[in-house]
Amino acid sequence: MLTTLPVSRVLTSGGASSAAEGVATIASLVKQARGRIAVLAGGGVTADNAAAIVAATGVRELHSSAKRRQFSAMRHRKSQLSLCARAPPSDWEWQATDGAEVARLVVLLAGLAEAAAPATCVH
Repeated sequence: MLTTLPVSRVLTSGGASSAAEGVATIASLVKQARGRIAVLAGGGVTADNAAAIVAATGVRELHSSAKRRQFSAMRHRKSQLSLCARAPPSDWEWQATDGAEVARLVVLLAGLAEAAAPATCVH
């Protein structure tokens, strides 16, 4: 069991192809961890599904690559010549971390953290 090892956090999709699909298992892991280990939900986490994943699992940390498809501005393209040793789906597009997606996640998660914070009394 991980709680007997010097482990402070675990990144998981709940054994599914994405965290959104593994929410039941992730929620079970959060419950079992009882705060001794942080459980990070990861795998396909986006600003569009982060709130639902947090709500369904109780995780307090998420992992996201915040990727978006990028397209080459290259104009001359020789279709019979690949630019890569191992051809991807297209030489002219790729996945890269998108700053706007990161910003959306930060704003969303800040709002979730604020909503979850205990109320303070001001006298």
